[in-house]
Amino acid sequence: MIKAILVFNNHGKPRLSKFYQYF
Repeated sequence: MIKAILVFNNHGKPRLSKFYQYF
């Protein structure tokens, strides 16, 4: 979850959606 927040802050919502699929 912490990694997802980091990605959200670094890339934004579009990346967050893709990252959630990995989880």
